[in-house]
Amino acid sequence: MLWDHLISFRKRQFRRSSESCHRQRRFQFFAANINRVLAGKPPQNALNEPMENKTEMERLIPEVILPEGYNGKILLLSVSGEGIDKTILLRSGDLWHREILRNTEAEIKNLGFETARVHQLGGALVRFEPDGAITIYGASEEFGACDKEYATEIIKKKFRDRAIKIRD
Repeated sequence: MLWDHLISFRKRQFRRSSESCHRQRRFQFFAANINRVLAGKPPQNALNEPMENKTEMERLIPEVILPEGYNGKILLLSVSGEGIDKTILLRSGDLWHREILRNTEAEIKNLGFETARVHQLGGALVRFEPDGAITIYGASEEFGACDKEYATEIIKKKFRDRAIKIRD
């Protein structure tokens, strides 16, 4: 009974965050579309049109989602197809690596990329240390270890002023 309640709670929580994320992404799409028109470029007619340059794609699908102060699991993912060049993403935010994968699949589909492929590239854990450093360590029990050196490079783009340590 408690288990059913927890599952029901997680589904409601995911649905709310997914709907909110979808609204935010659509707003970002329309704002970018207005900027395209003001810059003299033709408007995009659908979310799943191929992007003309990487900066538009990066705004639509951020490379890293890692909140400040987060201590938990991360997952490296590959996204490709439907106008998306093979892109590597880092995602966080759940108790299980497989849920991070499912949430990312939903995120990409909610952006209008219905047939894009999302593949896991391994997981790890991350910890924001009291001294401001970020530590990447461990591996996913289900998907194995991600390339921690590459994860460090991606995280460094978001947290430029932080020292990032890898611990096995």
